Amino acid sequence: MSVVEYCKILSPVKIGKNCILSQIYLPESVEGMHSNHPLLPPKQPTEIPDGILMHTMVLENTTTQHSFLTLAFGVNDDPKLSSHDLNMISLSGIPLGKILPYLGLSQSDIWGEDETSHSLWNAKLYPIGNTPEESAGMTCQLLDVILKLLRGERAQKRDWRNVTRSSVSKAIGTKDMHGQVCFFSLI
Repeated sequence: MSVVEYCKILSPVKIGKNCILSQIYLPESVEGMHSNHPLLPPKQPTEIPDGILMHTMVLENTTTQHSFLTLAFGVNDDPKLSSHDLNMISLSGIPLGKILPYLGLSQSDIWGEDETSHSLWNAKLYPIGNTPEESAGMTCQLLDVILKLLRGERAQKRDWRNVTRSSVSKAIGTKDMHGQVCFFSLI
């Protein structure tokens, strides 16, 4: 059984077993809204792998608008498990060492040289979007890589090096609670 709370899902989606989706906005036509954005998922139905926790956060921004980060973890992941070995840190059971090449990222892209602790919690892995649907769409790309690797299929390679990303630890520090309540009320 999966739980979907305070979400607005207007596009076809296949949600796996034992998932928790909270405050996710997937519009009817993601590509129609951002047809020139190369990082959004293709037209086929979005699939959420089994055992995923997915949640959108509203972040403070230096402009008058908000920015959004949609995080995704496996419900059995230990986001604070720390290791310098990318094969020891996994996202939904897939080692980060196998995921990062499909996103065009390396270890130094998600953790700075001054980072002494390497974990999902402080990995600059999650894309920041200008809208909640852009944020969720980009995180769905990450989930697509995970789904394909879980199935033993070849995942589409992406280039996230120039994508603005944040870690969960930093996002929590810049979370806009008033904006979160307003976003929550719109869904």
